[in-house]
Amino acid sequence: MKRIILLVAVAFSMFATAEAQTSKKTRKGKKSGMSAESKSKVAAAKLEKERQEKFEDERMERLAYDSMRKENERLVDARFDSVRVATKDTKLKMIDSLNKESWKSHTTQQEQFAKAERNRNQVIMAAKLGPTQGRLVMDINVAYNDKAKMITDNTALTEDQRKQQLAGLNTERRAKIKAIIGKSKERKVERERKEMVQKNGADMEDAWIDIAEGYVKS
Repeated sequence: MKRIILLVAVAFSMFATAEAQTSKKTRKGKKSGMSAESKSKVAAAKLEKERQEKFEDERMERLAYDSMRKENERLVDARFDSVRVATKDTKLKMIDSLNKESWKSHTTQQEQFAKAERNRNQVIMAAKLGPTQGRLVMDINVAYNDKAKMITDNTALTEDQRKQQLAGLNTERRAKIKAIIGKSKERKVERERKEMVQKNGADMEDAWIDIAEGYVKS
C-alpha cells in the first residue's frame, strides 16, 4: 500500500513538473512572439523615419540649389547692367570729349531722317493714296534714299558720275512707283512732293532727287 502511494506521489510530482514546463514554454513562446512583433514595428518605424529624413534632405537640397541659381542669375544681371551702364557712360564721355562734331552730325542726320519721314507721310495723304499703296510707295522711297546716300558718300566717284548714277536711280524709283499706283497717280505724288518741299523746305530725300532731275534736264 505504501508502495502504491509512493508511486502515485512520484507520478503526480512528474505530472506537475511536466505541466509547469509546458506552461513555461507557452509563456516563453508568447513572450517571444510579442518581441518579434515589437521588433517588426520598430523596424518599420525606423524605415519610415529614414524615408522622411531623406525626403527632407532632398527638399532642402533643392531649395538650396534654387536659391543659389536665382542668386547667380541676379549677379549675372547685375554685372550685365553694370557693364552696360559703364559702357554707356564711357561712350557718352568719349562723345563729349573727343567726338562732339561727330555726335552733332549724327543728331543732324537723325533730324533729317525724321523730316523726310514726315514729308513722305504728308505727300501720301495729299496724294490721297490708300493705306496699302501709300505704305508701298513710302517703302520704295526709303529704299532708294538709302541707295542714293551710298552714291553721294562714295568719294571714289567724280561729281559727274554721282549725278549720272543718281539720275538712273531716280528713274528706277519712279518706274517702281508707277508699277504700283499707275502713271497718273505717280505724277500726282511727284507734284505733291515738290509742293511739300516749297512749304516745309527740302529734305535729304528731295536733295538727291533734285540733283538727279537737274542732271536729266541738262
